[in-house]
Amino acid sequence: MNQQIATLTQEKTNVETQLTDTQKKLDEATAENSSLKQYIQKLEKAKDEVEDTADKSQQIVEEHLRK
Repeated sequence: MNQQIATLTQEKTNVETQLTDTQKKLDEATAENSSLKQYIQKLEKAKDEVEDTADKSQQIVEEHLRK
């Protein structure tokens, strides 16, 4: 009986350790995902700004060509 209790206690400890490790990995992945989302948002903003600049540049070129 004592051996069974010891075995079950050890198994419980192992499962708790695995859970802690899994939670840590999940937290790290969530943080990385958040960082990647922020990076993507910055890239999308930069892309939009480049497109706006290109459009404005094209308008200036077209205005000068009409003169």
